[in-house]
Amino acid sequence: RDLSVFGDTLGNVEIIMDNGQRVAKEDAWTYKTAGSINTVAPSSGQAGTVVALTGANLLGYGTKLESVTLVGAEVRQVLYANNTHVGVVANGSTAGAGDIVLTSDAGSTVVLADGTAKNSLPGGLWTYVTPAVILSVNPAVGQIDTKVTIAGTAMLGGGASIVSATLAGVAVSSVSESSDTKVVVVASSSAAKPAGDVVIVADTGATVTKAGSFEYVTAGAIASVTPDRGHGGTRVVIAGTVLRGASSNVTEVTLAGRSATIVSESNTEVVVTAAAGSPGLGDVVLTAITGATV
Repeated sequence: RDLSVFGDTLGNVEIIMDNGQRVAKEDAWTYKTAGSINTVAPSSGQAGTVVALTGANLLGYGTKLESVTLVGAEVRQVLYANNTHVGVVANGSTAGAGDIVLTSDAGSTVVLADGTAKNSLPGGLWTYVTPAVILSVNPAVGQIDTKVTIAGTAMLGGGASIVSATLAGVAVSSVSESSDTKVVVVASSSAAKPAGDVVIVADTGATVTKAGSFEYVTAGAIASVTPDRGHGGTRVVIAGTVLRGASSNVTEVTLAGRSATIVSESNTEVVVTAAAGSPGLGDVVLTAITGATV
């Protein structure tokens, strides 16, 4: 590639044979200024990271891109591509730094050396960070409102935060904490499901998966509350199924929004003493040690 060409240069096409004969056509081919990659964001990532490139003549005077590689690894997907903007989704790869190469349907290539993006990238190269790993999911079973702690390494995938997650294919209701080593999510409502994948997604699009690591069990259900009215000091028996919400114990009970004192608890019966309060009708809510609610 001749980076000294700053504008269209028209010239001859000449064929030289092994016997010294020459065949030429004057002014038959135009040498174009090389395309240039001028910005790359983010400057690093891993599997799933969405990488945006801007520049000039990124299609290399072809009509489309045939391939894009990041540090030698073919991207998972080209989201969009024109002469000024290209967006791709990174594939998985080992950690390392290297070039970005855009190859057009004409065979022309545009690389980092052709533009100014190299000036803002560490070492002038794009970097694959260490691949993320989920080491544990705790608890591995749960229901609505179960607080699930995911431990691992490099889980942000070069991003700043985790923005979404799924447990056995069900989107979580919230992500309450995220770092490279710990992510805490709250399970949404779901019918019972066999063990499925835990997937977390960073703000850059980077994803990490642990297969078959969370199971939705049948949600707890309250069958009866006896008596269904009372005042401070009333002993209330709550009967049902899976009242512990697939955890080891119930840690909090509210009657019409007021905390009650737990006398005893099991998966089928919870006994509490009502607190004093002003009259009013409301829900009976059991909260397990995992945060699961019934």
